[in-house]
Amino acid sequence: MLVYPFTAEGEVIPTSQRPNILARVSGSVDPVSSSAFTVRQTALSNCTEKDVLVRFMSAMYAANLYLHNPTKKTCSLRAIGQQLNLSATVAQLEYNTATAIDTGEVSLGGNFTVSQMGLLNVIAVREEFGGFSSLPSDFNFTAAIAPGEGQLIDYSIRDLAVAGLKKYLLKAAC
Repeated sequence: MLVYPFTAEGEVIPTSQRPNILARVSGSVDPVSSSAFTVRQTALSNCTEKDVLVRFMSAMYAANLYLHNPTKKTCSLRAIGQQLNLSATVAQLEYNTATAIDTGEVSLGGNFTVSQMGLLNVIAVREEFGGFSSLPSDFNFTAAIAPGEGQLIDYSIRDLAVAGLKKYLLKAAC
């Protein structure tokens, strides 16, 4: 199975060198959730570390909004190509992957949340191949990924980052 971030690069390799793609996760489940920000719990109670996390998340949120803005596509393609040292063709494929509804890394609607359905789909695929064999058979994944303070999905840093960025953008627009 070959999935992002290597899918786009694999599609432009000469046929004789191209790996055999047996299947793609996005061909079986839709949507797919492929990334998350992971923070240790103690960082949330440390003011210095929390400030760094909020600034990082604000930057990621700003990048997310930028990438999702169709008027910025040309600049995004150029930046992807230069940053990753890719051809224009591969940069376009990477952009398509990042902005696609089923595999994308952008937060549609600007809410910057984890796709619950995407995450449950990834869990189902991993479970099918024994990825959680050490857990009890009655483990409740839906409850485990329910957002909440101190939970696996905790939006407290995201909320501070989004609020801070919105305040900054409003100030910059005046």
